[in-house]
Order: sequence, then C-alpha cells, then structure tokens
Amino acid sequence: MASAASAAAGDAGADRCAEPEQGSQDVAEQFRLSAAGGTDPCSAQVLSTAWLMFPYGMGAKLNNYVNDLLVAMHRGQSFAVCVGPDGDLSLDPYFRDVGLPRCLHCKGPQLDLLDEFPVLMYGTISRRRTEEVKALLYQTLFQPTALLDSLVGDLAQTLGISSQRYVGVHVRRRDKWREAQPVPLEAYAHVATHLCGVVNATRVYLATDDPNGTEASLRALLGPGILGVGRAGRAARVARGTWRLHQPPTRPCSSRC
Repeated sequence: MASAASAAAGDAGADRCAEPEQGSQDVAEQFRLSAAGGTDPCSAQVLSTAWLMFPYGMGAKLNNYVNDLLVAMHRGQSFAVCVGPDGDLSLDPYFRDVGLPRCLHCKGPQLDLLDEFPVLMYGTISRRRTEEVKALLYQTLFQPTALLDSLVGDLAQTLGISSQRYVGVHVRRRDKWREAQPVPLEAYAHVATHLCGVVNATRVYLATDDPNGTEASLRALLGPGILGVGRAGRAARVARGTWRLHQPPTRPCSSRC
C-alpha cells in the first residue's frame, strides 16, 4: 500500500505526472538520466531482473523490463538491467542494443519494483500517462534487427498477409483468468472494427487459445466492411519454432542472479 507521504508526493507532482504532451522533454530527460548509469552498472539504484525471471515468456519479460525502467524514471534513479554471466539478453538477436547499462552480478530481484508499478499506474500516475510513456519506451528499447524483420516478413508471406492491410486480434482465454476477468468478444470486435476503419483494412487476423468457436463468433460481430477473419494455425506454430531456433539457450537462475 502507498503511504500518506507518497500519496501527497503524487498529488504534488500531479502536473508533472498527469498528461504530458507526447514525446515531451521531461520524459526524454527522465529516460536519459535513468539510463546514464555510472562507472559500475551493478551499483544502479534500480536493477531490473526481468530477463532472468523463469519461466515467464518473452512478452512478460518485455513488459516487466519496461515497467522496471518506468519506476526508475519516476523515482529519478539510475537504472541497469541484470544479465547472465555472458552479458547477453535473450532479446539481443531481435532488438538493437540501445546502450542501457548491464550488470552481470545481480544478487536478486528487487521485490519493491513489483509492488510499486501498480501503485504508479493506479495512483500516482494516470493510466493515460502510463500508456503514453510505456509506448515511448517500447519504441525506444525495441528497435527490430534485420533478423527479426526477416522472421516477421517470412511469417507474413506464409500467412498470406504480406501485401494487404489487416488488424491483429489476440484473444487469450485459458490462463489469463488468473490475472483479470475475461474481456467480452464484443469488445474485441468493437475495437477491431474501429481499427480497420483507421488503417483502411478489410481483414482481421485472429490468434487465440480458445477452441470454442471464437473465429465464427468474432466474424459475426465485426462490421459489414470486414471481408474476412484469418486464424493462426500451423503457420504460426512453425513461426514460433523458428523463433526458438534463434533463441540463445536458457540457463537456470543461480544465487548470483
């Protein structure tokens, strides 16, 4: 729980934390200060262990990595990312190194980071502010390499969507209930129809782990301008296999990570 002092500090900084203009200077400056590091990355005030957390998948690690950096920026503290003994991250083959400091000898996860991010998102910082800053961080941190561009291009050709505009929808059901209530399919259809209008697309590409007629139900709910719904199948499974072939081998987290 946030203390009264931290709540008051949040109120005092409301003008700074509420609704900055996109790409505002204060966000860029906060990122620069947190990412500047020092002579010893392992002495950074915030050490992100997102890439050493098992058995979380790539998406969860990406998100936790950004959350940890957001906490450091909000605190005005230095930031470094914890890596394995070889100094590499599992994202290295796919995203360009933007120069964030790396620590090879993290002692353990900073559990307060897991507690503080929800406080920021639902208390100190507005949701709109959080989403804007996280979008900026994703664009900054995750710039695709030629390998990732090639993998995505090959998959798009395999799926037959390389030469047309489309909107992707991920309906996740089987394990997501542990974190949040299921989102009604009508909400997916509403957003997908809106986005198709924005990007002038007539097709929706569906990825889902729900076997209960999701494809047909979504097709029935979409607007009349949507000509078809494609479904992830064998091609997507092959693509995941290709992704894993390019992943460095995982290592169990030792006492020094």
